[in-house]
Amino acid sequence: MRGDPKQATSATMAIVYITIGAMMVVWTGVYYVYLQRHNAQDGPLYWCAGLFLSGIVLIGIGLFVGRIGQSARAAEVVSSPPVQVVAPTAVAPQTPAPAMVDTTPGNTSSAPRPASASAPV
Repeated sequence: MRGDPKQATSATMAIVYITIGAMMVVWTGVYYVYLQRHNAQDGPLYWCAGLFLSGIVLIGIGLFVGRIGQSARAAEVVSSPPVQVVAPTAVAPQTPAPAMVDTTPGNTSSAPRPASASAPV
């Protein structure tokens, strides 16, 4: 593994197919002209036509691989939603509720009673 992403290999393969196909088309065209000028038999002309059409097919494959690679790139490179880092908030110290002082007449105890206790009836 070289560590190349998939999109780079699809672009490279598209260029290779197109280049090989174009070279086949050019050189079979040159060979066809040669064969026509020297009155070649049918066998070499069939080979020449087959290689010419194979070159055109390779160009087509290269173009389609390039288009597929572009579509795949858009699917592969989807940005993820931004991650929000929430810092922990400081916890406020828990203070007890203030004590209530009983101010009813006749109460001699000076101890405060808790706020949750109900008043006497």
